[in-house]
Amino acid sequence: MKKVKLTAKNENRKDGPRHAGPVSASHENGGVELERRALDDGFSKGALNIFVFVICGLFVAFAVGLMMNPLGTQRYMFFNGMKDFFADFLNVLHYIAERDPYFNTVNGYCEHAYFPLAYMIYYPFSQLDNFSMMSLYEAWGSRIGLFSCFLLTGFFVFLLFAALYQIVKKYYVSPYILISLVLSYIVIHTLERGNLVILSAACVGFFICNYDSENKRKRIWAAMVLALAVVLKSYPVLFGILYLEKKQYRELLFCAVITLLLTFVPYLFFKGGFANIPQHIGNLHQYTEAYSIRRFCPRLSFGHLTYFCCVLLKCPEKNILLLSSAAKIINMIMCVVSIGFSCLEKNKWLKISLLTMALLFLPTNSNYYCGLYMFPMIILFFSTMRERARPFNIFVFIIFIVFLNPLQIATIQWSRGTVGTVNYLIGNVALLSLYLVLLISSGRQIAMNYIASISSKRAFFNKGA
Repeated sequence: MKKVKLTAKNENRKDGPRHAGPVSASHENGGVELERRALDDGFSKGALNIFVFVICGLFVAFAVGLMMNPLGTQRYMFFNGMKDFFADFLNVLHYIAERDPYFNTVNGYCEHAYFPLAYMIYYPFSQLDNFSMMSLYEAWGSRIGLFSCFLLTGFFVFLLFAALYQIVKKYYVSPYILISLVLSYIVIHTLERGNLVILSAACVGFFICNYDSENKRKRIWAAMVLALAVVLKSYPVLFGILYLEKKQYRELLFCAVITLLLTFVPYLFFKGGFANIPQHIGNLHQYTEAYSIRRFCPRLSFGHLTYFCCVLLKCPEKNILLLSSAAKIINMIMCVVSIGFSCLEKNKWLKISLLTMALLFLPTNSNYYCGLYMFPMIILFFSTMRERARPFNIFVFIIFIVFLNPLQIATIQWSRGTVGTVNYLIGNVALLSLYLVLLISSGRQIAMNYIASISSKRAFFNKGA
């Protein structure tokens, strides 16, 4: 017998006209709820369309400005006005060419702080030319060097957006959002660097999409890519906290084992093997000192932002050090509280957002390209807008546009020979505002859940008595 699938119209015909008989309160409430959801879905789709349109418009304005004046304000979207083009790729080829990166003295030991697996990824490309004898400026003349940089960076970008597309499909977000992300300040700035953060962010994207999957193979894959992300850039280790909510201790243990193997075994590839470890630790220490809050580079840091604002305002040196040190401590407290709240938070978007913000503001040198880690958070935001109040959504929406804006507003002379843009100040203030609002929102929600839990327990015991 042929089965007939009932649509909303068929169901209404079966039950009779809507006006026949009295309508129950639950029926009315259900109708109101459906109507509210439809309005929320319409608002979400409209907001996403506006988001894509605005970012595309800002990118066009940036491109036009750059073409009209290649040496003007817009070129400072790129690090240091592109004065060291592809440095994060070409310099590393020099460091690793002779399989002795940690004892290489070019640019100082502080610049030789990657974990060994990262250098191993670059090693095959370092053998394509005589990079061990080339400076950065000489490497620009190597056609095979530039081609390999384009090739590897392009592959990493493909992996990143493949991961983001999986998240888009899983959470039913329009894929048009990927257009706005690829045209953002963050992606364009990162492409010019040729930095491994692209691969690390891709791994984080794959992890967020698959870590809680019902498919065992996908969960294993998620643990492996998180381990790779941690070995490349360290701080993605914070996303391991996501395993605690559903007590996925096996996956967490597996990820930890893979991380340790990927961290220590590659040392054997280098001259001296494990003897490189003490030197590597010393390089990391020098890296922390070299990238103190006094050194300007476009990064995400409350302490760094405070220091340079004070310098611009020409505050006394004593006040600058006092305020920037206080800001650094506040920054650390915010990150610790954020990590703690993420362990207690039940809302998935808030949990991932808190971990992402801690990842952005915790490192010593969180360059603007670390904004790539925010992309899953942005996609999930548009997927879950109906869960939050509209004023909150509008606020977050505006912050995302400000942060991703590719159009450079004006330049600032930070110090002798160092030029930055106003976007650095605005972007940091915007993200810090978002961070503060997320902490307040999460803290309030955790407190309400705790009070509700206590109240229900009291009611249960009173009922039993």
